[in-house]
Amino acid sequence: MVLMLAEHTSIRHHRDMKGLREASEVGRIFASSEYGRDLNGQIRWKKYKPEDMTNREWIELLGRDANNLEHMSLMHGVTVAFIRYTEEHQPDLLTDEEKELLLLVAISHDNGEAITTDISYGDKTTKNEKEEKAAYDIVVSEVFPETSDKMIGLKDVIFDHSDSKLGKMFFTIECLGYMRTALIAADAATEENTSEDLRQNLIWLVADVIGGVAVSDRLRTGSEEYVAVQDILGLYGPEIDEAYKLVNANPRVFMKYGDADKVNKKVSDFIKSKKAWKEFRSQR
Repeated sequence: MVLMLAEHTSIRHHRDMKGLREASEVGRIFASSEYGRDLNGQIRWKKYKPEDMTNREWIELLGRDANNLEHMSLMHGVTVAFIRYTEEHQPDLLTDEEKELLLLVAISHDNGEAITTDISYGDKTTKNEKEEKAAYDIVVSEVFPETSDKMIGLKDVIFDHSDSKLGKMFFTIECLGYMRTALIAADAATEENTSEDLRQNLIWLVADVIGGVAVSDRLRTGSEEYVAVQDILGLYGPEIDEAYKLVNANPRVFMKYGDADKVNKKVSDFIKSKKAWKEFRSQR
């Protein structure tokens, strides 16, 4: 089974990173709220789950990322590892204030999904994002009334994937999380005891992630900007290679998108992504 991305940091000692305790407390308060409990009962990647599979079984298969509440805790851990790795290899990249902000974003970025539920990144529309922003405001205003202005201000990073320094950085960290889950799914799809129905759905999940142009482009670009991403893609390169081969050998999974235009677009995106990844790997 693929290792936790958060485990790959060469800093062995634990130090009190600025904002770490605050972010952990924010996560604890939200988890104990009614919204947190609701989110704990929801799953992510749900369109890929076979109907005869329970939510518990789905979470056991894909790990914490499949639980809508635990996903934020997981991303918080990946963000901590990313920051610590950056402190060692790119010490001037982040200020203490920026580290603090990133940690708060990681632990709270999906709070609004307690109202809207999770929608996979590749399926999310402008309307969906607008609704999630409004839901986020409602949730943090009720759960964190004394610091709601600060929490609402995090939206400038949470929903900005391309313009600001921290927006791009956190989206890159999220993309590492997407890739992590895709590699877990690819691994599960090759297990002998995996049913054919589940196998095809898992390969569909893999195709959606590695074929997503925004995700694959951000990781490749992120490898030029962040040493952590460069090293992670180098470490997991062979597994990502195999994931592309797995999808390539099972082209019928694209028919699961249903609409012919969407099928054609997803196939085109995958081909572009596969070509770009091959070129990227040849340069390493």
